[in-house]
Amino acid sequence: MNKNKKNKRNNQQQPKQQNQQPQKQQSKQQQFEQQPRQPQSEQPQELSYYGLLLLSFLKESHPERVNDSDFITTRSESAAEAYSEAVRSGSTHDAAAEIANRVLFSGLHFSRYDVIITVLWNEFSDEVPQGSAKTLALQLLPVCEKVFAKYPLSDNFRFEPSFDNLYTEITGTILIWLDENGIQ
Repeated sequence: MNKNKKNKRNNQQQPKQQNQQPQKQQSKQQQFEQQPRQPQSEQPQELSYYGLLLLSFLKESHPERVNDSDFITTRSESAAEAYSEAVRSGSTHDAAAEIANRVLFSGLHFSRYDVIITVLWNEFSDEVPQGSAKTLALQLLPVCEKVFAKYPLSDNFRFEPSFDNLYTEITGTILIWLDENGIQ
């Protein structure tokens, strides 16, 4: 008799649980429908292989350009086209990838941001903790812009004799800024 009562209870509970499930699904659907949707033009665009590769590089060496979606799209499309054209012309896939990378990273090998980080690590290691250097370098980019503007920066500028002068001027600019503002 106890078993029959348990079975009746279980049978009575099962329909209730089954009835509750569609309500949960319905409420999830309602929740989804109530969520604000971005217009199609504002939704993040999916990036290609070259777009992701470039974005990763920009985050590391040119963070000031990370939000320049036109640049990223144009450059990654050019790299993909260069790759396709090289393959169509008979190049191996490795050679085509090398050509595409030259297009993708052209003009980006010299990084103002990286120079500032290097100066902070080498010249101000006692004042600036290594973990804070990247954040501080972002703050210092606009401060150092006048110094960078004096030099003909190119992909190979780091290997030119005038790089030493730039390095010295950036060091002086950072020293003055740190004296006036401290580490924030």
